Amino acid sequence: MFSILNKNLADHGYYINLDTSLDRKSFCEAQIHNFQINNLTRFTALTDQLRQYSCTKSHRAIFQHALSQGLDKIFVAEDDFELYSKPYYFNNIHIELDNFLTHNYEFIVSNNYDILMFGCNPKKHIIPINTGFGINQASTGAWSYLINKNAMRYILDNYDYNKDYQAIDDILPSLNGKGLKTITTIPNIIGHRNGITSTLQPHIGVTYYSNWIEGNWNKHLYESMPQNITSISEIYDYMQKNYTLEKNLTLFITGHATTDWLYHLRYLLKSLPKELFKCRFIVCYDSFSNDDKFNLSRYFRDIRGDIQPSIEYVNGGLISSLKKGLYNIQTPYFIWLEHDWVFLNNSVDWLKLIDSMNNYSFINSVWFNKNDNNIRGFEICNTENGTTPFEIEKRVSNLNLITTCRWSNNPAVHRTSKMQEWFDKYINNEHVDKINQRSHNIEEKMIDFYRNDIINNGWENIKDNWGTFLYGNIGDAPYMGHTDASGRYQGSNMSQPEKDGLIYMQNNPLTEND
Repeated sequence: MFSILNKNLADHGYYINLDTSLDRKSFCEAQIHNFQINNLTRFTALTDQLRQYSCTKSHRAIFQHALSQGLDKIFVAEDDFELYSKPYYFNNIHIELDNFLTHNYEFIVSNNYDILMFGCNPKKHIIPINTGFGINQASTGAWSYLINKNAMRYILDNYDYNKDYQAIDDILPSLNGKGLKTITTIPNIIGHRNGITSTLQPHIGVTYYSNWIEGNWNKHLYESMPQNITSISEIYDYMQKNYTLEKNLTLFITGHATTDWLYHLRYLLKSLPKELFKCRFIVCYDSFSNDDKFNLSRYFRDIRGDIQPSIEYVNGGLISSLKKGLYNIQTPYFIWLEHDWVFLNNSVDWLKLIDSMNNYSFINSVWFNKNDNNIRGFEICNTENGTTPFEIEKRVSNLNLITTCRWSNNPAVHRTSKMQEWFDKYINNEHVDKINQRSHNIEEKMIDFYRNDIINNGWENIKDNWGTFLYGNIGDAPYMGHTDASGRYQGSNMSQPEKDGLIYMQNNPLTEND
């Protein structure tokens, strides 16, 4: 077993080292001795004519070897890793490495993750999940991590550097949007060694990355904490009690190929309430050309690098996008946004909404209305008494929700488990991922089943099972505008949501940073 300080952590461990890097090898051997590391085997680094691929090529070769040996979980390190005897948080707060491993041992050896990075250089907000670990949404560096066989197999089957140019340190955190789970220790317990020359880029000379990495940890985690924290226990307490939105909510954005798809996506992102940007993003587009895929990737790389989404593509229409998203969403709730909507105001109390969904299991879907919050004929059925369900939900006391019997693809927060249930029970069909169903067979199916359930079983008997609501009070102004990427609602077909979307765009012109 691979172990550190006599604590078994994986089936085996490997560190990657070039035959010519004798000083690095000596440093690794010294760490093996100083930290009582067992079963950490040197793996001769591979090279490639495409130098940038060499590192990823070595990681892949280790995965292939480990799988051939039937190993379930392994430790992988590059020869520039440096174990910290006293890992550092911030404000001069440290923890003994042995204490960290002891305190978190049960979690480390559990099956609660697919990849556990012992060190990373974050590029987006880290989402704490307990006192010692957080979701790694995006980072650079793959100098030390645990990985299980599912993740190894997925990487080997789905990535090819010669086609996608995805390096291993980009791949590892991106798996959070692929149905796998990548986390990092909080804090880094293994760092990137200072004072050595890069083997990938020797022309830049000796490197010192620690200040850069520490700055990114401050930016993407510690700056969100009270700066008067002085102890580990205070850090633990804060991580347990906060980060509610990030822990619970994913933004799921779907779109389709139109001539100006990026224009609409940029406006949606421009309108998003700022508190949502620390959450996880999954962006899924249908029927995209290679040029479209390149432009989308470039946009999130060069302009909106703050978002770092998981990007997916399908060719089966909106129903295939929904299936893809439901497979990859790992949070209890998600906001489903088609790419041609904009938020008209920032009055949504997201924390109260999530708290309400946590506290009341009958809240399954909450729509943000594209019209004012009044009955407008969208309700799909009357009750057995001939009345239309449309009233403030009195059981929820901390915010206003309107009970309604609507169902649509319009912007809403959904309970992930309930949407998965609905998809399997009502939406999925034999043509999914085989025929492009465009925008069809989601809301039409849901409306039919919902209406029939009301007619056959009575509103009072089924309303909590469906649990559909509008956000806000009766009479509230619209929360959303529609920018109409399809162009179907123009001219005489233009309704108030399209007018509101147009007014938003006119009043909020895009900038080069959008």
